Amino acid sequence: MEFSHKWVNQVLQQRGLPSPGLERIKVCITEADEADKLRLYEVLRRLERGTESADDWGWLGSVLERAKSIPIDPPEPMPMAATRPADRVDTLIAAQPASTKKATYTEAKPLRPKHHIYGLKAALTVEMDELRTNGDGGVVLQTVILEAAAAVGHRSYDWGHKIAFQFMRRELPLLACALLGMLENPLELGNHGQDANKFVVIADQGEKLFVQVKQGARAIAVPVGPSDVHAWLELVMRALAANSPAMGEAIQLAALGRVAAMENKRVEKQTKWQRDVVP
Repeated sequence: MEFSHKWVNQVLQQRGLPSPGLERIKVCITEADEADKLRLYEVLRRLERGTESADDWGWLGSVLERAKSIPIDPPEPMPMAATRPADRVDTLIAAQPASTKKATYTEAKPLRPKHHIYGLKAALTVEMDELRTNGDGGVVLQTVILEAAAAVGHRSYDWGHKIAFQFMRRELPLLACALLGMLENPLELGNHGQDANKFVVIADQGEKLFVQVKQGARAIAVPVGPSDVHAWLELVMRALAANSPAMGEAIQLAALGRVAAMENKRVEKQTKWQRDVVP
């Protein structure tokens, strides 16, 4: 397991956590065994997405405290300016042997496809993600995660206090139907998170989708235009295709049409029942 100490530092800064410094983070990763490296990576990924648990906070806090005590050697003093003739500079440089040591770390790269949606008062990020539960045969299942952050200034958003909502496998077809305009009523999905207080509502307003992401009393709303809907839908369809490779595009669309019809009928019956019960 290899990942960049710069990426670790970036995640800590994004979440407002004090960083022990790049050099100490690098040493901490180098000296960790494979199990601790893997756990550190997984905890930071959840921290980056805003889906971390209380145990993650406690474990990461102890790691950062230990990292702060790692001694760091001061930088070596700069060598004195060369006093040899200028015509010997090329020869001296050429005489330096090329390092054959392999780089241990690579720069952080985007791990999964994502798309940003910006509004005046808030922003969304849609990113492909992996479900924690595997499918048949231990196959890793794909999904998308939606993150919402309120604006704190012009083109500036409070990602440190974002709301993250990971769609379950059974919710992906309904999400696709909502993005495709197949549903007759707003789509509401919820009861997510440790406190079961996270919800997403997607309402089709014709020229745009009105998306609300809620956690408890907090609500972040963003209008989503045509091009952003298309980009979001592309990620959802990629996840659906990865989870059901035996279904081709035509069968997948036919299945979504059936799902939409059933959902529309369910909501219609529920609405009628509520009208009959509530005077």
